[in-house]
Amino acid sequence: MLDAVASHFEDCTSLIAATHVCHLWRTTLLSYPCHWSHLDFANEERALVYLERSKSAPLNVNIMTLDDPSEIVSESLKKVTTRVAALRAVDDSFLDELLAQPMPMLDHLEILTSDELPQKKPTHLPSLTSLAISGLGPLRFHAPILTTFHLTRPTLGGWSVSVLLNFLRSCPLLEVAFFSCNVHPDSEEVVSLPVLRLFTHESRDKYRLCLLDRLSIPPTCRVHNGYGRWRETQGISRTDRRSRPLGPPMASGRKTSRLLRWIRHGSVPTVDP
Repeated sequence: MLDAVASHFEDCTSLIAATHVCHLWRTTLLSYPCHWSHLDFANEERALVYLERSKSAPLNVNIMTLDDPSEIVSESLKKVTTRVAALRAVDDSFLDELLAQPMPMLDHLEILTSDELPQKKPTHLPSLTSLAISGLGPLRFHAPILTTFHLTRPTLGGWSVSVLLNFLRSCPLLEVAFFSCNVHPDSEEVVSLPVLRLFTHESRDKYRLCLLDRLSIPPTCRVHNGYGRWRETQGISRTDRRSRPLGPPMASGRKTSRLLRWIRHGSVPTVDP
């Protein structure tokens, strides 16, 4: 039951506070490395404590707010890159240092980046299945089994469209594509995405079909242009929710709910790790 309670804590502070309820709670929670595998380096000291307690569990790392990592943070993360399964980061020199290390488990990557076109050496990410970016820099990645791609950017035109199409051409297993940008294509090249099942393009009306016209997609693919209605074809219904991530089942029972309220609303004092 305690394991179920811990899986629904809303923040890092609640989990740390729970380890100070009693000896049983502390021993039990520390024996589950997966509860300590979400590392948010907005608080470096707490993230390093979590890293130590995560033991060999796969890691979910957020360094989005880490402008200038300390030497201990930098070295600690470089030693565990083989365990990183999800990473949120800014496209900077420190991210390049991490990606230069082996990352065989990296499955999800979210990057806040500039609008500059990719000029860096291509990086091979063999296990990456989900990529979310806000600029073109990360398109230097080679992700052969990518299935989900999100791009948010004000405008694409000229050379940048060719860069995007070349990237999509290298992702034959892509199933879900989301674009939030205006597109000004200047070529007639067409990219085939044979297994795409969900395509979304949010932009002003006159740009909504420009990107779709450059893609060859299966007839069963659901297409959503802008903020209008879904265009549905045979094989996939509107109630298909396979593209939505499924969270863990909620714990049930009056006793579990009372424990959750107790932790979340501060009945247990907030303490240091």
